[in-house]
Amino acid sequence: MPTFYLDGLLGIWKNTNLTPAERRIEQQFAAQLQQDLAASLRAYRCRNGRILDTDLARALSEDWNRSNQSRARYTSAVHNPVSALIHALEAGIRKALAQLLTRVFASTRERPGDPAAALLPWVCDRLLSEHSRRAACSASSSPRARSTAFLNSW
Repeated sequence: MPTFYLDGLLGIWKNTNLTPAERRIEQQFAAQLQQDLAASLRAYRCRNGRILDTDLARALSEDWNRSNQSRARYTSAVHNPVSALIHALEAGIRKALAQLLTRVFASTRERPGDPAAALLPWVCDRLLSEHSRRAACSASSSPRARSTAFLNSW
């Protein structure tokens, strides 16, 4: 039975429709990303700031970024590795947001008369749902935001 999964921290699924040359690029890029995940995440954040976009993440692949022809040829080969990288970034952001909201909520609970204590759960839900709605709207108008909308639908 063939494996459809590349080993590593990111959980990258193999693209099933690649030529041998594209498969080599996919495996090399996946290994590069997973070898030092923290460095890969830092490199992406330094280049692109807070924008989560698979199109921008493809530039981390030297093979893909070599020329216009290589970009056209290897887009499918680097798609799954960059999608996994964007998923990892999104998971990190969600974890940090959850920790922050937990600390804020805990501090308001200590002051029972504070009206913020009653409103904070509603505000948190509103912020998260508004973020998801915006991502879904942008995904419908821009293919570049599809990965973000998918993650927000979890």
